[in-house]
Amino acid sequence: LRLCSYLNFSRFDFSCKFGLPHTFGTASSLNLQDFADRHPQSLSGGQKQRVAIASALASSREILLFDEPTSGLYYTHMLQISQILINLKLQGKTVIVVTHDRELIKECCDVEIKLSEFNKLEDRR
Repeated sequence: LRLCSYLNFSRFDFSCKFGLPHTFGTASSLNLQDFADRHPQSLSGGQKQRVAIASALASSREILLFDEPTSGLYYTHMLQISQILINLKLQGKTVIVVTHDRELIKECCDVEIKLSEFNKLEDRR
Protein backbone atom coordinates (compact mmCIF):
# COMPACT_ATOMS: atom_id res chain seq x y z
CA LEU A 1 0.00 0.00 0.00
CA ARG A 2 1.49 3.29 -1.09
CA LEU A 3 0.68 6.55 0.61
CA CYS A 4 -0.87 8.10 -2.51
CA SER A 5 -3.18 5.12 -3.00
CA TYR A 6 -4.05 5.22 0.71
CA LEU A 7 -5.28 8.78 0.20
CA ASN A 8 -7.02 7.82 -3.07
CA PHE A 9 -5.56 10.73 -5.03
CA SER A 10 -6.03 8.73 -8.22
CA ARG A 11 -9.59 10.09 -8.53
CA PHE A 12 -8.08 13.45 -9.50
CA ASP A 13 -6.45 14.20 -12.85
CA PHE A 14 -2.97 14.36 -11.39
CA SER A 15 -0.11 11.92 -11.23
CA CYS A 16 -0.10 9.77 -8.14
CA LYS A 17 3.13 11.44 -7.07
CA PHE A 18 1.07 13.19 -4.43
CA GLY A 19 -1.24 15.32 -6.49
CA LEU A 20 -3.93 17.34 -4.78
CA PRO A 21 -6.75 19.25 -6.44
CA HIS A 22 -5.28 22.50 -7.76
CA THR A 23 -7.57 24.55 -5.56
CA PHE A 24 -5.72 23.20 -2.54
CA GLY A 25 -2.22 23.41 -3.95
CA THR A 26 0.12 20.47 -4.05
CA ALA A 27 1.55 18.07 -1.54
CA SER A 28 4.74 20.08 -1.72
CA SER A 29 2.91 22.80 0.23
CA LEU A 30 2.65 20.24 3.03
CA ASN A 31 6.19 18.93 2.44
CA LEU A 32 4.90 15.42 1.66
CA GLN A 33 6.10 14.91 -1.91
CA ASP A 34 9.04 12.69 -0.87
CA PHE A 35 6.79 10.23 0.98
CA ALA A 36 4.41 9.12 -1.79
CA ASP A 37 5.83 5.59 -1.89
CA ARG A 38 5.82 5.05 1.87
CA HIS A 39 3.21 3.32 3.99
CA PRO A 40 1.43 5.80 6.30
CA GLN A 41 2.48 3.86 9.41
CA SER A 42 6.17 4.40 8.53
CA LEU A 43 5.83 8.18 8.82
CA SER A 44 6.69 10.37 11.79
CA GLY A 45 3.92 11.88 13.92
CA GLY A 46 4.16 15.25 12.17
CA GLN A 47 4.14 13.61 8.74
CA LYS A 48 1.05 11.58 9.69
CA GLN A 49 -0.62 14.77 10.85
CA ARG A 50 0.04 16.43 7.49
CA VAL A 51 -1.23 13.33 5.65
CA ALA A 52 -4.46 13.55 7.67
CA ILE A 53 -4.82 17.19 6.62
CA ALA A 54 -4.12 16.29 2.97
CA SER A 55 -6.78 13.59 3.22
CA ALA A 56 -9.32 16.09 4.54
CA LEU A 57 -8.47 18.49 1.71
CA ALA A 58 -8.89 15.75 -0.87
CA SER A 59 -12.41 15.04 0.39
CA SER A 60 -13.70 18.34 -1.08
CA ARG A 61 -16.25 18.71 1.73
CA GLU A 62 -17.97 22.04 2.39
CA ILE A 63 -17.53 21.76 6.17
CA LEU A 64 -14.16 20.69 7.57
CA LEU A 65 -13.41 19.95 11.21
CA PHE A 66 -9.77 19.82 12.27
CA ASP A 67 -8.94 18.48 15.73
CA GLU A 68 -5.51 19.73 16.83
CA PRO A 69 -4.26 20.04 13.22
CA THR A 70 -0.85 21.34 14.28
CA SER A 71 0.00 18.89 17.04
CA GLY A 72 3.43 17.45 16.45
CA LEU A 73 4.28 20.02 13.77
CA TYR A 74 7.19 22.44 13.65
CA TYR A 75 6.43 26.16 13.56
CA THR A 76 7.01 26.41 9.79
CA HIS A 77 4.50 23.62 9.15
CA MET A 78 2.03 25.31 11.51
CA LEU A 79 2.29 28.43 9.34
CA GLN A 80 1.65 26.33 6.22
CA ILE A 81 -1.42 24.76 7.84
CA SER A 82 -2.71 28.18 8.90
CA GLN A 83 -2.39 29.43 5.31
CA ILE A 84 -4.27 26.37 4.03
CA LEU A 85 -7.05 27.01 6.57
CA ILE A 86 -7.25 30.65 5.47
CA ASN A 87 -7.41 29.58 1.80
CA LEU A 88 -10.22 27.14 2.60
CA LYS A 89 -12.17 29.94 4.24
CA LEU A 90 -11.58 32.20 1.23
CA GLN A 91 -13.01 29.43 -0.98
CA GLY A 92 -16.23 29.54 1.02
CA LYS A 93 -15.60 26.44 3.13
CA THR A 94 -16.71 26.27 6.73
CA VAL A 95 -13.61 25.47 8.77
CA ILE A 96 -13.84 24.49 12.43
CA VAL A 97 -10.60 24.07 14.35
CA VAL A 98 -10.28 22.55 17.82
CA THR A 99 -6.87 23.47 19.21
CA HIS A 100 -4.75 24.50 22.16
CA ASP A 101 -2.28 26.16 19.77
CA ARG A 102 -2.48 29.89 20.53
CA GLU A 103 -0.17 30.71 17.60
CA LEU A 104 -2.48 28.93 15.16
CA ILE A 105 -5.49 30.77 16.60
CA LYS A 106 -3.67 34.08 16.19
CA GLU A 107 -2.65 33.28 12.60
CA CYS A 108 -5.95 32.18 11.09
CA CYS A 109 -9.01 32.11 13.32
CA ASP A 110 -11.81 34.69 13.05
CA VAL A 111 -13.97 33.51 15.93
CA GLU A 112 -12.77 31.89 19.12
CA ILE A 113 -14.94 29.92 21.51
CA LYS A 114 -13.17 29.27 24.79
CA LEU A 115 -14.45 26.20 26.54
CA SER A 116 -13.43 27.69 29.88
CA GLU A 117 -15.97 30.44 29.20
CA PHE A 118 -18.37 28.31 27.17
CA ASN A 119 -21.13 30.90 26.86
CA LYS A 120 -18.80 33.67 25.76
CA LEU A 121 -18.18 34.07 22.02
CA GLU A 122 -15.27 36.28 21.03
CA ASP A 123 -15.52 37.79 17.54
CA ARG A 124 -11.97 38.30 16.21
CA ARG A 125 -12.98 39.90 12.87
